[in-house]
Amino acid sequence: MITATPETLTGALLLPIEANEWLVCTVGYGDHRPGRTPVLFERFLTELRDPVLAEATGRLQPVGDVAIHRQTANRRHRFGAGRDWPAGLFVIGDALCAFNPVFGQGITVAATQAAQLPGALAKYDGTRGSTRRIQRRLTAQVEVPWSVATSEDLRMPTTAGSRNLGQRLFSLWTTRMIQLAAAGDEPCTRAFARVYHLVGSPVALFRPAVVRAIMRSLVRGVPDAASRPSVLNEVVPTGATRA
Repeated sequence: MITATPETLTGALLLPIEANEWLVCTVGYGDHRPGRTPVLFERFLTELRDPVLAEATGRLQPVGDVAIHRQTANRRHRFGAGRDWPAGLFVIGDALCAFNPVFGQGITVAATQAAQLPGALAKYDGTRGSTRRIQRRLTAQVEVPWSVATSEDLRMPTTAGSRNLGQRLFSLWTTRMIQLAAAGDEPCTRAFARVYHLVGSPVALFRPAVVRAIMRSLVRGVPDAASRPSVLNEVVPTGATRA
C-alpha cells in the first residue's frame, strides 16, 4: 500500500484475492485522477513515489477493464431522528451512510448493522417508538467509521469543508501514531490498524503503550521511518490482475 497524503494526493493498493488474481486500486484527489485506460492506469502507477506497484503489475496480465469510481463523497442521513418516522421501516448500508470507497468500510459497516437486526427485531413491538430505537442503534454503527473517513478526507486540500477542533486534535494524534508506526512502533501500528479496519475499539488509540510512545516522541522526536523492505526488491506477484 502506498498511502495518499496531503502532499502527494495519490496512492495505490495491491491485494491478493481469489483464483490467483490480484486487485490493484489507485486513488487520486482533486485533479490527480487515475486514467480510465490500461495505459493511463499503468502510467499513474509509475508516477507514484515508490515504483513497487508498477513493477508488480508489470508481471501481471489484466483480466478486466479499469473500473472508475467518481462518487467519493461521504454522505450520512439522520433517519429515525424525527418522531414522524414510520413504524416498521429500517435503513441500513449505503442508504443510511455511504463512505468514500477508498477507505473500504462500507461493506463492513453494513455487515455490522445486519448483525444487529436479529436481536433488535426479537424485541420489536411494531410501534414507532420501537422502530426509532432500533434505527438509532443501526445509526450508531456508523459513528466510528464516519469519524475516520471524514477526518482523513478533510486533511486533503481538495476536500470541501473544514475540520472542527475535535477533528483537528484527533488528526494530530493519529498522524503522530502513523509516523511512529512507519518507524516500527508496534503498539501504534496494531492500535491504528485495528481501529481503521473496524475490528477494534477506538479506545485502543489511547492505550497506555500508545500514549507512552507519543509522549516519548514529543521529547525525543519521531524516529526515521523504516527503510524500504528488501523483499520489495526480490518478490513480485505472478498471475492475473483486476484493476
